Amino acid sequence: VTHMKETRDAVTTLNGGWDSKQADNESSKSVMLDTAAATVVSIVTTYYTAGTTAVSYLPSIFSGWSATKAGLTISKQSESKEDYLTAISTALSAFDKAFGDVNTAYTEYERAHDAYLALLATHDGGLVRFTGNTPSSVYSKEEIHTAVTEDITIDKRALTKDWYHSWESGSGIYHSITPFYTKAHLTIKDLPEKYTCDGTCSDKFQTPYEAWKSHREKCGTAKSFSQLVRDSIYSTSLYTTESFIIELRMRSVDEGCGRVWYSCDSDNLAKQDEHKERDCKIEIPQSGGGTDTCGDRFRRCMGHEKDHDESRWWNGKTVHSDTPDSSSGEEGSTEEQYVAPDPAPTPTLSYHTCGVHETWQSGDHSAASCGTSGHYVCDGSDHSLQASCLVTNANGDYCTVTSFYACQYHTHVYPAPPPTPSATCARSACGQTVSDRLEHRQICAYGHTYWTCYPGATHNHTTTFTCRRPGCGVTFTRCSNGTCTSDWGTHNYHWASD
Repeated sequence: VTHMKETRDAVTTLNGGWDSKQADNESSKSVMLDTAAATVVSIVTTYYTAGTTAVSYLPSIFSGWSATKAGLTISKQSESKEDYLTAISTALSAFDKAFGDVNTAYTEYERAHDAYLALLATHDGGLVRFTGNTPSSVYSKEEIHTAVTEDITIDKRALTKDWYHSWESGSGIYHSITPFYTKAHLTIKDLPEKYTCDGTCSDKFQTPYEAWKSHREKCGTAKSFSQLVRDSIYSTSLYTTESFIIELRMRSVDEGCGRVWYSCDSDNLAKQDEHKERDCKIEIPQSGGGTDTCGDRFRRCMGHEKDHDESRWWNGKTVHSDTPDSSSGEEGSTEEQYVAPDPAPTPTLSYHTCGVHETWQSGDHSAASCGTSGHYVCDGSDHSLQASCLVTNANGDYCTVTSFYACQYHTHVYPAPPPTPSATCARSACGQTVSDRLEHRQICAYGHTYWTCYPGATHNHTTTFTCRRPGCGVTFTRCSNGTCTSDWGTHNYHWASD
């Protein structure tokens, strides 16, 4: 649960870093973040640089994140946009893993507690509770479960104390049962979906990374050619439009032009058609007669060319085509082109303060009374001020933390254990303080009563000796020394030396 909360806090911090930026676009290469968000980016970057990429171990890198964040001096830092978005994606994966682990662990906890109650229900005659001096009937496992379940959502406290075996009286020392805590104690809360897709649809996601990435399509593996054109290295007078075209045609088909669009955009089909891989079907006249199909792979967006007529003595390059009779190589000379419909106007959406619900949705969407950043009345969590904590320890003592908000985690604090009961030893010559007045009174293995506080008594009743007379060999204590029968005859006592 700690890992889940720490990774959720890390994701929330990164989301907040994104929200605090005033401007961003596709060409941005860096973002300005506060120290907290930059620290998470640094943690993830270091983690990956070390070569550890298994998300199953990732929650451990956020250990102590909350404490780290609390000690930061907030300032603005520039971070690589790629590292930043990778950090959001990685932290979200870690949160999803931790979230799933908590649910898996809780299922195992339910199973283990059920087995524990099954043992209690049948142990030593079963368990009862007393009303005055009248015992109840023996509780079944299901009845014990109901009694010891603690659910903060309905203010139900567990009956952990005052349990007795069916044969015990209600005036004796009671037994305690470990309570069963419902999931409400874990404060498990998923992240809200508040970030709208960067495309033209209105789908919402938990992080800006998902909003940017989920519907994103890209031509090939290389960096966007349009982006390279905008970069300063390509923006000098040395580069002309023809230079750009040559540079693009030098790329492989797998690299593509690198341009980006969104599958939810109205021109998605047109973009898919423009950037998909094709096989050139132009029939090339051969110098010795006949034709041969070109077969080269190409994308229309890249303008790859080839000499499609080897019967000529000069090199006349033309672009590829997947129309068999395009012998001229003029792209799409006889092929019907896809024409995208006019895009529908993008609606302008307005949201409440929470950033999740649109303004037409009713309800209270103001900041929650807990004062925690990112918490709103409408987010489904309990933000009420709690007078006391209902969690108990193994002794059945309740946590002493008071006046806290239900949505905020706190460290449980329990009262000091009661002092150990004391009494004076019943042997008047002793006078020592003990937990029970008969604590020093013992019975040895031979049924004799003795006081451990009496000098030499413990030695006389517990130290064993072996008789040294031939043919005897009996083991005895001083309190049990008696008749000895040996090869030397019968004697009134065994013989041994200290």
